[in-house]
Amino acid sequence: MANMPPDIWLYVADFIPDKVIYQLRCVNSVFLELAINIRWKEVTISTKQIYEAKKILDRISDPYISVRVRALTIHLASWEPSQNGLVLAPSTQHNIDYARRETTRKYNPTSTKLGLRSSDASNSIMNSLLNTCAGLTSLRKLTLDFSSISPVSSPQLGFGLFIRSLWPLVRKKLRHLFLKGTAQGYCTVLASRPTFPNLKELGMDLTVDPKLIGDCENSKASVLMDTLVPFLGKVNSRLEALRIKSQPCHSIPTDLSQLFIQMPFFPYLRTLEIRMPFNQNLLDPSGLKNLLSKSSHNLENVCLRLNPAGFSLPWALEGQLIPWLSDCLTEPQTLSCIQVLDIYPTGGNCDIVLGYIRRASKHLRSIVIRDRYFEADEVNLIIDAASHCPNLISLHLNIWELDINLFDQLYMKLPRLESLRLSTVDSFVDGYPRLFVNKLGDRCYNGWKLADISLCYGEREVDSRTMRALARSIPSVRSFFGRGHMRFEHH
Repeated sequence: MANMPPDIWLYVADFIPDKVIYQLRCVNSVFLELAINIRWKEVTISTKQIYEAKKILDRISDPYISVRVRALTIHLASWEPSQNGLVLAPSTQHNIDYARRETTRKYNPTSTKLGLRSSDASNSIMNSLLNTCAGLTSLRKLTLDFSSISPVSSPQLGFGLFIRSLWPLVRKKLRHLFLKGTAQGYCTVLASRPTFPNLKELGMDLTVDPKLIGDCENSKASVLMDTLVPFLGKVNSRLEALRIKSQPCHSIPTDLSQLFIQMPFFPYLRTLEIRMPFNQNLLDPSGLKNLLSKSSHNLENVCLRLNPAGFSLPWALEGQLIPWLSDCLTEPQTLSCIQVLDIYPTGGNCDIVLGYIRRASKHLRSIVIRDRYFEADEVNLIIDAASHCPNLISLHLNIWELDINLFDQLYMKLPRLESLRLSTVDSFVDGYPRLFVNKLGDRCYNGWKLADISLCYGEREVDSRTMRALARSIPSVRSFFGRGHMRFEHH
């Protein structure tokens, strides 16, 4: 076997999980190369963990390793006086001013060829990051998390200068870019109006800084318009996936209506993911509706997680969301070609969900409905609508009760289903659905194409006995929880 050609070993490796490949790295040089690729294809660095960051940067600065890095995640940490050896009393403006003066006195900054201060540890890491990024020739995906950078600490960190130095090093390499931070952070990150000529996927996660209230909050929308709209106008011509997320706000929310109203046309957009509270961020949702309508001829994957936020019960906050979701279907072609549907199920009834399933029935391959648990009669309606989707192979539902009749319906009406994920409520004394498993023993779902099944109590996986009972009754099952196998290693 030692003399087998590398192509044969590569073929064998296709059937081995990444974790096992790494364990087999000493078998031969082919597995060793694959293991090194697995270990270093994705790298995460936090400027708050100075020691760990330096170790990782030293390793990936080696050309033998750097060529393998394809995805880089950078968590930029805020400047904290306590990290520089100063312990503050309860925060007052006097103490903060004193800490800044002492830090500046203690660490007299010097310059580097990139123009950044390198005397303190944080700026030293940023310098190393820039030098390393220049050598990551295979880098295709960058995630930049600046949600911890506050306006107070930004100047001390040299945040703006770091970003302006970073973009020229990576902009032509990137195919996937993900940003996460506050409105003020986006203003800094995109201030230089960078261009990414090969960008295919863009994700923007808008976070809230609880320290900024009042006038600062009110100005966020205009800051975002001035920053994001021109940026989107530079990347829209090639973009295939757009993901926008905004966190719920408990003070003054940011209205993102104008962002969608002024958003440019995306001629090749295939994936659209919007996750934000409808009642907070979309006071005028007409722009989002137009985006869905104009992009429908290409859209294949759509995620509309517009869960309302607030202190009232969810269905009390859906007075505007329900008619808007219905209104989006008034144009016959809107969302008619989508293959993956992930939608927030509004309260009251499941008519909205059924309408979207029926609209895209000819092309749907995957249906994901989270955030609400359905009654048995509602589940039957959804399964019946899904049965008219000839290409459907994946279904994800939340159900109140684990019932054998549900599996009978799925088996009869969705025989081509290949992946099934069900989340239910743990209402059993010992966490074991004994009655369901007993009835399952009388069933044998021969001919069902189901290959992967996941069963959870909320987000917690059910016990191994239940999963093995399902596998005995469904002979086609070869995988649990999307892992590609049926082992329970933690047991």
